[in-house]
Amino acid sequence: MARRLIPGPTAEQLGEATRKVALDAWIFAGVMFLGFGLNLQDHRPVGFLILCVYLGGFIAFSMAFSTLRIIFSYRVASEVGFGYTTLPQQNQQVEQLASETGRTIRAAGEPFLDKETLHYRIASGYDLSDDAGGPFRFPKQKSRWSTWQNASFAVSGLGVIATLLVRFVFT
Repeated sequence: MARRLIPGPTAEQLGEATRKVALDAWIFAGVMFLGFGLNLQDHRPVGFLILCVYLGGFIAFSMAFSTLRIIFSYRVASEVGFGYTTLPQQNQQVEQLASETGRTIRAAGEPFLDKETLHYRIASGYDLSDDAGGPFRFPKQKSRWSTWQNASFAVSGLGVIATLLVRFVFT
């Protein structure tokens, strides 16, 4: 039977969220440098509004990334403490469970799975657990990370709009 996972997001889900925040931060940094470049082209100081948007975005991304990294590290340690991992290429000494179902897809000590084998085992309902009797599904929770992603794009968009307004309307 599938094992019960620790309540809350798994290490795999937290790792994915951390990667998304990091990607969004790089996109935001690119937009920020574009805005600074547009303003520096005319040798003008950056407007106070633009500076506030960029500084607020930088602080928000830094806090979100740092917080997610701490939570991710704690969750990885908790999962290993309970004798399993949900991360595909880490902690070979414990069994790997599928994040969505709790089924055991790699035994402890077994070599790491390649992507094809991993996807096949998850899709086929493969389960190494004792008394595995078929596909087990836990209720899927709605992703909360898309809200953060939407907010980050909104902040980036405000930075672009503020840059364009200062550049072309208020000159």
